[in-house]
Amino acid sequence: MTILNDNMARIQCAVKAISRSDAKSIFELAGSRLLNVHGWSQLEDSLLPMSEHRDHKGRVVNRAVVADDFFNVTHRNLLPFGWMHVQVVVHETSGDRQEVLLQARQVEMPFEVEDKFAGSDKPTVLRVVRKGLDVTAEFVTEAIAEPFNQLGVYAVQWQSLVNGFLSDLVPHSSLIHAQEAEESLHY
Repeated sequence: MTILNDNMARIQCAVKAISRSDAKSIFELAGSRLLNVHGWSQLEDSLLPMSEHRDHKGRVVNRAVVADDFFNVTHRNLLPFGWMHVQVVVHETSGDRQEVLLQARQVEMPFEVEDKFAGSDKPTVLRVVRKGLDVTAEFVTEAIAEPFNQLGVYAVQWQSLVNGFLSDLVPHSSLIHAQEAEESLHY
């Protein structure tokens, strides 16, 4: 995990593919995993205790995440991570660069009580990016940079998720860990 100078925390994992077609395949699979929130806790190496995905009406769904959906990756009494409200889902391709991005913000039990975090502009971003042969998965947040230092278990869980997007794809590539990859955040 890296704490950036603008109080953003970033957890990152990257692979270098052996060919452009492998890089595109790795990106497609990792991007699909990112958008399949319901399956996050089942990814190889994932330490998330659960991954629940609901639509904007509170119904449990098992499909790719879209804006206005909600997801939860912890049990009810484990904060700071509980429910997240998906604000934006982006798919972009530009030349030899592809990106899938999910931006969400923390909410408090969205279907049971009033949201005490309403109006928060502190997003959490999960994304997968391909630039040439390099495919990177990352988790970036502003909201909980300090609690990461106090509650290291959350950093370990999110690192396991980011690794899970790419980990079993390593035979086709070489794994590069977060501390080695320095890239500015653009979202």
